[in-house]
Amino acid sequence: MQLQCLENTKLTNFVTLANSNEMKLILSFEGDLNYELILEPDLEDDSGLAYWELMMPNEQILIVGPGQFWECKSIHEPY
Repeated sequence: MQLQCLENTKLTNFVTLANSNEMKLILSFEGDLNYELILEPDLEDDSGLAYWELMMPNEQILIVGPGQFWECKSIHEPY
């Protein structure tokens, strides 16, 4: 699938799954083909960087990783 297929496509659902062995983010998009983007980070990655950062419409950001760490905060707060 080409990434252009998802540009300007409405996100219809997202699901986060986490346990001691795995972490997963599933993003679902509108459209005839019901695209899903599944993100599974390498939990052994020791780079210190977040696995993903999601900008939300309420001026907040969801930061996930590294490890089992997650945080939701205002986009106006410094990192």
